Formats: sequence, structure tokens, C-alpha cells
Amino acid sequence: MEDVGKASGVGERIVYEGRGAAGPVLQVSPNPTILAAPLFSSKSSTIPGTPPIEKQQQLLAQLEAVQQQIWEDEERAERDRAEREKVEREQRAREEVELLERERARLQKKLAERRRAEKERAGKERARKPTSGRVESPQKFSASCPTL
Repeated sequence: MEDVGKASGVGERIVYEGRGAAGPVLQVSPNPTILAAPLFSSKSSTIPGTPPIEKQQQLLAQLEAVQQQIWEDEERAERDRAEREKVEREQRAREEVELLERERARLQKKLAERRRAEKERAGKERARKPTSGRVESPQKFSASCPTL
């Protein structure tokens, strides 16, 4: 029994011409009267245009391998992204700590300067204040106060 499929063009037939290296070989014949080879032969149980079972299994295995590789690549990319973000957060934290340490050092220096200035002021004030046993001379007293 010879079987011929209908092609897209008017009066064309798809003619099965046998098996090539990549699978069934199909050819479109413009003449509808040409008898073609059977679509289903006893040596192949596949539909024309589809690869044999072994080839399908091989392609499926390749597809699974590619999908596995894609999944692994995506996982690796996700881990790399997370690691980069972690490194960036740590770097920002180190920079923040450094800024805070510089600010603390600046404030400590400022506080030390204020304390030193207060000590100097307190020392000068103590030097100006008379001690309990000391009496100022009348000249100094009269010069500092207006006369009545």
C-alpha cells in the first residue's frame, strides 16, 4: 500500500523518499499522479518528519542535560549575586564604621580641647581671685573702682 500526504499547495503531494542521516527524507512533488514510497515502512514505525525512538530519546537526554545545565547556571548566578551583595553590604558597613570612628576621634579631640581651655580659664580665674589671706593694696582697689 502506498500512502501519499497532502501538501500546502494545490495538487502537491508530500512524497516519502526514504531515510537520510537526519531522519526521513520528504520531498514535495508538484505532480499529484506521481506515486510515492509508502509513508510507513516495515523497517520504521515512526511518522514521516519525526525522528526514530532512539533519536527522540537521545534528543530528550540532551534536552534534560541542557535544562540541568541551565538550572545549575541560574543557581550559580544566584549564589554569585548573593555573594556580591554580601560583599557590598560588608564594604558599606566597613566604610560606615570607619566614618563613625573618624567622627568619634574628631569629637574626642574637640572635647579634649574644650577641657584644656576650661582648665586654662579656671587657672586664670583662680590667679585673678584674691586668696583669703591676701589683701589688695588701696591703689589697685581705687584704680579698679570709681571714687564716691
